[in-house]
Amino acid sequence: MAQVLSELSYLQWAYQRMRSIGRVDVTILSPTELSLLDDLAPTGDASELSLRQLRDLPDSLDLRRDLAKAGEAEARLVKSVYDERRPLYETLRISSPSFAARSKVLREAWGRDSVTGLTPRTGTLDVDHVVALSEIVWMPGFEQLRPDRRLDIVNDLYNLRAIDSAANRSKGQRAYTEWRQGSTHYSNVKLAEMRQLEAQLRAYLVARIAALRRL
Repeated sequence: MAQVLSELSYLQWAYQRMRSIGRVDVTILSPTELSLLDDLAPTGDASELSLRQLRDLPDSLDLRRDLAKAGEAEARLVKSVYDERRPLYETLRISSPSFAARSKVLREAWGRDSVTGLTPRTGTLDVDHVVALSEIVWMPGFEQLRPDRRLDIVNDLYNLRAIDSAANRSKGQRAYTEWRQGSTHYSNVKLAEMRQLEAQLRAYLVARIAALRRL
């Protein structure tokens, strides 16, 4: 599903970018972006696409149908996980980011790593919890929330960012302050910015959990 989301997000981004000039112009794409669009184009040559064909590629490639099926499967999985009463972290790890949250984050990233603002080095994006999920489940009052409110917290869009897939796998469930390999993916300046953001979001989530408990 991640690959389908990435392709759909990229095609939407490419269409909007070229729509502003009224035609398909592959010269505005990076070599990586052009290679991806060539792969998705019916003829294998992105320069032969019309603007309308570019707009309609998600439907002609059945990407939307694939996403709908994946979303339905995820919804069934989340329901079955709650029915089986698995441990809290295991339950939420499967259901977060949710299909809707992941789709929105990737769509709004327009193919860019949110840390750098650039195309990801690996060419693919994952959705990362800035404040790790493993930390959220132990925040004061979280376990006392209703299941639907727990899902709201762990899928809070403020705490989700599109980052390079290799960086996301390397970070895992570590905090940015504990991610020793971070410098192999991002500059020290960008890591410092993410540590500051993490601290802000940690305070935000604690306050939001407390507010939801009072409702």
